[in-house]
Amino acid sequence: MIKLYLILFIIFFLGQTSTFSKVSDKIDFNPKYLSNYLSAIILKNNYKSEESLKYFNSSKTLIDEHRRYLNNYVITLVNSGNVKKSIQLIKKNKENKNFFEADLLLIVENIKKKKFNENIEILNNINKHRNNGNHQYIIYEVLKSYNNLFINKKISLNPDRNFGKLSLINEAFQLCYLKNKESNNKFLNLINSAENNYSRYLYFYLNNLVANNEFENLNQISNSINVLDSNLLIQQSKNWIENSQYNKFNRFFSCENEEDIIAEFFFLISNYLAADKKFQQSIFYSNISYYLNPKFYFN
Repeated sequence: MIKLYLILFIIFFLGQTSTFSKVSDKIDFNPKYLSNYLSAIILKNNYKSEESLKYFNSSKTLIDEHRRYLNNYVITLVNSGNVKKSIQLIKKNKENKNFFEADLLLIVENIKKKKFNENIEILNNINKHRNNGNHQYIIYEVLKSYNNLFINKKISLNPDRNFGKLSLINEAFQLCYLKNKESNNKFLNLINSAENNYSRYLYFYLNNLVANNEFENLNQISNSINVLDSNLLIQQSKNWIENSQYNKFNRFFSCENEEDIIAEFFFLISNYLAADKKFQQSIFYSNISYYLNPKFYFN
């Protein structure tokens, strides 16, 4: 059966690579590379990213020969937690980076380095990929709005792009970033929503109260929290408040930190994809979230 897979894969590979015959005389072609690549793909699809990387590393010769190689390699690196290495790989192979995840990771890196103006061109480029999937379209629109926010320091939400509760969440964080107290009402609307469980946003509401020195409201809400009905994040928040350890909130998340806000957005995308049973993609965005804000271990 493995031999059959290998034969079919080689046929597919050769069919997909129109330039292969032109360059095969320039490299030491070895079917072992194809076998290793096939093993890498099979392991990747079975959520064995660490093992898959070994076979990707031993078949790098194919990176210029197969248009999907870099895409698969990059996703596997991210899913194994090697986000920084995946970005380095993309930069070294810019001529082969014509896929959504490559542009997305370059945007993420620019956010870490606060090079928001450099994201404008990449966002224009990523626009052509946005129709590949519904979540990609949402990611493009939201990242564009946040990047505009970081550059212009004003709300940047397109009223024609309504993503339901996700749009309300983004508005709350954008207002919070601008230190606009209206963000408190937005967080409260989410927390009190009857549609789904948005209790997670109680943490961000409490965090915002601390940032604005609204300690009377903070203590009142803390006293009303039932720890038995609360998740770890809310239980920890209540403990900090009761012990007057207000500085702890800012250590893990700050609305003034662009990385923290985008990390929360990707965590949300990861959860949506997991609920839709798209686990490979969910892991991808979860690891990007951690890369942007590794302090937020509660996730």
